Amino acid sequence: MQNLTIVPYRGFSNGSSVYISGHAFDSYRLKPPKRKSIIQNFVQMVKRYSLKPASFQPIMVHLNGKKYPLVADENGFFKGVFEHEFPVGKHRYFVSAEGNDDKFSSSVFVSEERKVGVLSDIDDTLLLSYVNQWYKMLWLLIAKNALTRNPVPQLSTILDMIKDFNHQELPSDFFYVSNSEWNLYDFLKDFFEENNLPEGAFSLQRFKTGFRDAVFTPQKKDNHKPESIRFILDFFKNKKFILLGDNGQKDLEIYAGICQQYASRIEAVIIRDVGKLKYRRKNKVFEETIRKLQIPVKHIS
Repeated sequence: MQNLTIVPYRGFSNGSSVYISGHAFDSYRLKPPKRKSIIQNFVQMVKRYSLKPASFQPIMVHLNGKKYPLVADENGFFKGVFEHEFPVGKHRYFVSAEGNDDKFSSSVFVSEERKVGVLSDIDDTLLLSYVNQWYKMLWLLIAKNALTRNPVPQLSTILDMIKDFNHQELPSDFFYVSNSEWNLYDFLKDFFEENNLPEGAFSLQRFKTGFRDAVFTPQKKDNHKPESIRFILDFFKNKKFILLGDNGQKDLEIYAGICQQYASRIEAVIIRDVGKLKYRRKNKVFEETIRKLQIPVKHIS
């Protein structure tokens, strides 16, 4: 209990309900990034996958003087939806462990239902990751950190196109849904701050414990993203969204299914082309499905 650290993530609210999540760790040794050597970056990455979750830890969420109990799962992850009224805007919240006075803080952003939000992928959509070239991807994970990784070269064009579908303004509501695991949360948070990307709520994959789990346990890539997107769309029942992704993997396939289910809620689909014609060809049928629903699909090369 003495070394217990709780990392609460950015929550979100529709004004009457609030979603909170985070992780509890028995010890937490990650430090802010510096422009260090490859070896130091590698050590930091190893630490991310050596964190020890505080399994089944009772958690107390503090929202404006009210308390809500939760219990972390076997991976130290906790989440909950509470009926709690908030005015529109950004608010602080705190979490603590049972029997421990230490409090850890994050924020809740309360959205306006009438304003457009953005549901976005991360890897090769905003962060240059080379997901389809595993040797390049592995090198970036080992050798680079949040200060030395690069955003995609079309980043300013992507943000301008989002503005085109929102009265020439960036929306205040961004939700980042990725197949990256929660081990990379500190890296992603620092990368977004370093590159002035819009602040938003993250939805990542199951936390991995240890090298063997990281390397040999595959993520459930077919389920996590569509389930997370549907949860957000159902949480904000009247809000419209722009879907942002790339054509290197299954974003268009997933977005086609989302558009069929929530056609009236999708303002547009924006896709970054990763540079190979074969990716655009294999996704043609999904793009046609979206266009038949009268939803614009815009490509950025």
